[in-house]
Amino acid sequence: MNLKSVLILLVGILGCAPRVKIGPPDFTPPNKVALLLLDNQSNDLQVVGLVRELFFRKLKDRGFKLVALQVVDTTLFNIGITDGGQLRAIEPRELFSKLCADWLIYGTILKADYITTGIYSKKEVKMKFKIVSAMEDTTIWEGEGTGLESDINLNLKEAGKKLFEQIKEKVISNIFDHPLRREAEEAINEASRKLPYPSGYYAR
Repeated sequence: MNLKSVLILLVGILGCAPRVKIGPPDFTPPNKVALLLLDNQSNDLQVVGLVRELFFRKLKDRGFKLVALQVVDTTLFNIGITDGGQLRAIEPRELFSKLCADWLIYGTILKADYITTGIYSKKEVKMKFKIVSAMEDTTIWEGEGTGLESDINLNLKEAGKKLFEQIKEKVISNIFDHPLRREAEEAINEASRKLPYPSGYYAR
């Protein structure tokens, strides 16, 4: 068997890989999904907007019908919720009805660190998400991910130059210019590796 035939065979096998079903046999696909405000347990106040927007795009690409973020935020604001950490005091069933959503997605930013001394630098973002279903009234999926990059530079001249560049990098004019964006994307990709499809299946 030549190389071309082997590649065609592998593509066929991967394309037919089964998806694992979540939930009960009579699973009902969600009509609407709401990504709630994130609980930010880090010291970075700007990373929360970045992570939420990136994860919203991930959900949209996966095929979910999403409640607009502005609608979610306004609805939560009207009941006194302005921070994801406050959601622990609200029963999911109350949010289902107010947001007209079948699934609620909760998220927590566990860590968002950017340490830089010129000689040593470290970027790390850690987060977790979960889906609570109105039909099952329980958590049907959870995912956690980490994005990490570290570097040691023993060249003092280069280290000084790099420190200056990193300080400039921390001045953010747009959330997508955030210096932790790459690590945030990496963490989201890891966390959502087994994120279910709207049909109730996820790729094995």
